[in-house]
Amino acid sequence: MVTSQHEAMHRIFRHDARTFARAFHALDLPFPDPIEVEHISVDLTEIEPIERRADTILRIVTADSSFLLVVEAQSKKELTRPRAWTYYLAYLEAKYQIPAVLVIVCRSEATAQWAQGPHSLGHATCPVWCCARWCSAHTMFPPS
Repeated sequence: MVTSQHEAMHRIFRHDARTFARAFHALDLPFPDPIEVEHISVDLTEIEPIERRADTILRIVTADSSFLLVVEAQSKKELTRPRAWTYYLAYLEAKYQIPAVLVIVCRSEATAQWAQGPHSLGHATCPVWCCARWCSAHTMFPPS
């Protein structure tokens, strides 16, 4: 169930596009400052009657490149989420033909450590995809 806390954890990226640059500078992540940020529909639904919705999706344009930023709010460990995140990234890269980056914003350090992975997709002896993600607990963001 979506809560106001859940929405607040990712909607700040929609409300203030500069949040992306400030957060990534604070976390010392290797992205240049955005030149342009565009909000993209979070609806990942296909023709099938299966609804998939990411929390926030932004198209980021820098001097070097452009990419999609998927921001997911995660309040607790949910074993089904890594497969959903993998789907989001694969679908978005296929649809928009540009790289996708997943950032997971968590309320606790324990959830952030779990979400960071790595998580594998496929059989344990022959994974088809192994992902590690950038995660942050809210305590890691310095006050502004």
